[in-house]
Amino acid sequence: MADAPVRLLDKLYYGQPAEPGEQVVVLGQVLAGEATLGYEDVSNVQVKSFNGTPILNLKHLASLVTSCKDDFLRFDCDYHETIIVHRHQAEQGTAEVLRSHSIPAAMSADLQQVLQVTWPPQPAATVQQQVPATTAATGP
Repeated sequence: MADAPVRLLDKLYYGQPAEPGEQVVVLGQVLAGEATLGYEDVSNVQVKSFNGTPILNLKHLASLVTSCKDDFLRFDCDYHETIIVHRHQAEQGTAEVLRSHSIPAAMSADLQQVLQVTWPPQPAATVQQQVPATTAATGP
């Protein structure tokens, strides 16, 4: 705990939830990837809101992120830190970031089960269109 920011320690020792189910969600570290370039030094900050919606707990944040259809994911954190990543780039790069950091899954199994979702979204199967064969007119 010696490395924990004072604000987080203050919440641990003296904080009280403002409503039932409220928990502090901490961004421990931003993992390097194409979508997160420039944010690698952000660490140990509380996530306050996602795309303008205040965060209640980790389940709430995961639900907001996995259901988001906006082009960008915006995480507003303590210390006036704001992280904005392109949603499609984050979805496409998640598997590589997990592999390169030896992380088995992007989300815990219990959270996936509660939310009934897989992250990142699986790409839709490529549908090949049937192209009708053209018939050439033949002369006599």
